[in-house]
Amino acid sequence: MKRSNVIPQLAALALLCTGTVASADYPSPRENYLNDFANRLGDSTEQHIRDALSVLERDTGVEMSVAVIGSIAEYGTGDTTIETFATGLFNAWGVGNREKNDGILLLVALNDRAMRIEFGSGYQRAADAVAQDIIDREILPNFRNEHYARGIRAGTDALVAKVRAGALPLHSGLGAVMNKALGAVEGVGGWPAVGAGGVVLMFLYSGWKYFSRRRPRLCPQCRVTMRLLDELAEDRHLNAGEKLEENLQSVDYDIWQCPRCKITTKVQNTAWFSSYKQCPKCRMRTLKETSQVLQSATYSSAGSKRISGDCRSCSHHCERTESIPMKQSSSSGSSGRSSSSFGGGRSGGGGASGRW
Repeated sequence: MKRSNVIPQLAALALLCTGTVASADYPSPRENYLNDFANRLGDSTEQHIRDALSVLERDTGVEMSVAVIGSIAEYGTGDTTIETFATGLFNAWGVGNREKNDGILLLVALNDRAMRIEFGSGYQRAADAVAQDIIDREILPNFRNEHYARGIRAGTDALVAKVRAGALPLHSGLGAVMNKALGAVEGVGGWPAVGAGGVVLMFLYSGWKYFSRRRPRLCPQCRVTMRLLDELAEDRHLNAGEKLEENLQSVDYDIWQCPRCKITTKVQNTAWFSSYKQCPKCRMRTLKETSQVLQSATYSSAGSKRISGDCRSCSHHCERTESIPMKQSSSSGSSGRSSSSFGGGRSGGGGASGRW
């Protein structure tokens, strides 16, 4: 039983209430894939990036955009860091699918000697480390030698490769539902001001759930107050599948034991943000799903994808095909989002930064 797991989840929910409001002073995109406002990239680099990102969107459905500016001070956004500017620009443009929030923005501010890879709010925090590795290995070494076009191209290619390899994990389960529900409303830092009350309620519910697990329980047989076993003693009452669920952090078990008659009660607590689902064969929450785009959605037709599942407990394998909703163009409105053909995605500030 990993009782400390609940606390980081409560803290993560609390952080969703903070962010930066998008402003209409962000530059309007000239196109989706590449916007070189500083005019520092050559024709061959520009064409390479456009082709790579176009094919990426066609094959995977993921929208990625590259933006190069002189300095964030050139725009009246009130941002003082590359991090807040990147989040604001991402949300002003609406990069990525509005349902999955899976967009990616590679932003370079040349005169500020700062850059950022910004992710949509659909990505797990594990993606940030992948982005930081790309920045440190592929981009900054080139920038420090003033090879800016080469660094941007190398960073773009590395991100494309990671998307294709499935190395940038997206939220699933309840985490995906929250991204869809909360990210659909315009507001603070990709998480809506209107929905902040809902986030607070979920935070309070999480706290109540955590402490209610430790409320005194009476033995169903002799009515004596039971005691909660520690992790070592608990494992003796779990089977192999249940131990695997705890190792995967998909389920956390509490074992209560009566000190008089030794009867035990097992309580199952399903993890909110686990990427593992219940296996239809062994019924353990040890099934990991992966997705492969068969036909990308366009602005005129829906697409399709193959969902493959593999169980870590019983090795069961299953597949199914799902449709991908037709893409929708975002439109300008009170949020300050520029009119473009981006998919309307949002960012909560995830990503990684670099300076040279």
